Amino acid sequence: MAAFPLAPRGALSALRSDGGAILLSSLVKFVVAIALVGVVGYDTLSIVHRQVTTRDDAQQTAQVAHDALRDRQTPQQAYAAALAYAEARDAKILHYGVAKDGTVTITLTATAKTFVAGRIPPLQEYVSPVVTVTARNSVY
Repeated sequence: MAAFPLAPRGALSALRSDGGAILLSSLVKFVVAIALVGVVGYDTLSIVHRQVTTRDDAQQTAQVAHDALRDRQTPQQAYAAALAYAEARDAKILHYGVAKDGTVTITLTATAKTFVAGRIPPLQEYVSPVVTVTARNSVY
């Protein structure tokens, strides 16, 4: 029988305690990586959602103003209706115009709710899209 040399008792217990530190370090790295993926994913989805809904909201806001004008309201009343519609969707009207033929042009912006992307200047054009739309009488 071959005899294996025995390690001193202190050396063996030191090896066992290091295993927990390595596991904890790996766990912390994993949690940080998951958090970063989560933040980037949330910001990306929020920006994409805001890009899509801002165009829809702008078109509906212009249509609300156009419908108000068609119902014989004043341009100021039409603007008030459009403003109420836009504010209900967390959007802001940057420009409102009415042509002589009743065509309504609206420029609208809205800001996505983000954790990090809103604080990065080059991403501002994506975080706060600006959309210009026109609503006019149909030709049917």
